[in-house]
Formats: sequence, structure tokens, C-alpha cells
Amino acid sequence: MTSPPPLVIEAVVHKLERPALVAASRQLEVSLSAATGGAFPIALSFGESLSSIAPRAGRAVVVTSLLLEIASKDELLRQTEARWRDQLMSLPEPSAASAFICTIFRHVADRENSATTERIRRLNLMAVQLSHDTGAGIIDIDRIFAYFGARLLQTDYRLGGAIAAELAGHTIVSEILSGGLDGFLSPSIQERAKKVQVGMLQRLSLEVSW
Repeated sequence: MTSPPPLVIEAVVHKLERPALVAASRQLEVSLSAATGGAFPIALSFGESLSSIAPRAGRAVVVTSLLLEIASKDELLRQTEARWRDQLMSLPEPSAASAFICTIFRHVADRENSATTERIRRLNLMAVQLSHDTGAGIIDIDRIFAYFGARLLQTDYRLGGAIAAELAGHTIVSEILSGGLDGFLSPSIQERAKKVQVGMLQRLSLEVSW
């Protein structure tokens, strides 16, 4: 039995988030391999911008993040939103059907840096609007990380640390399995893969609690 062609994850994220995408690609490969009973390769590709993503013959999932805009304070937020909307709408098929936007964890280690906290809040709200306008899914890093808390995770909006990378990776994979692979994999395979992911989260939760 030959292995299926690799599922490509096109990642346009901040360099600080790349460990999370590496963790996500590894977790997704483990989950899908277990669900299908054979090797299921994942190809992770990092790009500089959404506009650089080219059409592919196989299936691609696009993961991008608004952390890229954390320092872009000279541009009006409505201009940032319009730029992102245009880029998301112009993604080549079939990538456009499986595009995801990561939110930003709202914890800022420097508690006096209220400007960064406010910008994160506005960018997260922008993610919701972009999802509504373009159909892109939301990977809600902020919600999941807020559940565990910055102290337990020992991280902030920059997602530093091994546990943060693994948890962010798990969050990314869970969203991809929930809506990014329809038409590519059968619902039964996706459900089996989700169960594998649940087991990973349980083990990760034990690590966090310790």
C-alpha cells in the first residue's frame, strides 16, 4: 500500500510561532497516521506572506497569524484589516477553503505595556471580522491559553517555551481536523484522528498541571 500524497500546511506566521507550527505538523501526522492505519505525511512550508502562496495540485491548508501585525502600529487598523481581507480572498483554490487565522494570547509579561495588550485585543477582534467576511476559520489560541493561564504555561503572547508550543500546536490541529479537511478525508477518519488528539491533550494537561 502506497502512502498518500503529503498534506501541505502553508504557514505564514511570526517567527516566534514557528515552533508551534512544527509541533502541529508532527501532531497532525501522528493523528492521521493512527486514524488511517498507515503513514500519513505532512509537509510544512513557511512563507513570507499570504500573497506568496501559489496554487498546488494537492490539498493545502493555510495557517496564518495576526501576531505578524503586533509591531505594525503606523498603519491604521482598518487598513490592516482591508489588506488581510484582500489577501485571504485571493488565496488560490483549494487553499482558500481551508485557511485559518490564529488569535494572539492576551497575556503580556510586561504588565505596564498597556499599548501592546490593547493592540492584541483589537487584532483578535479583527480576526473575528475577517473570518466572517472571508470564511477563514479561527484558531483561538487566546481562548485555550487563557483557560490554562499564563502562570501554568509559563509563557505570554510570544508563545515561548516547549509546553506553549505543544499546546498551540494541539489547538491548530484540532481546528484543522474540525473543518479543514472536508472533501479530502472521510468524516470517520477525521473523527478517529480527533480522538487521538484528545489523548494528546490529556497527556499535555498532566504536564501543565505538574
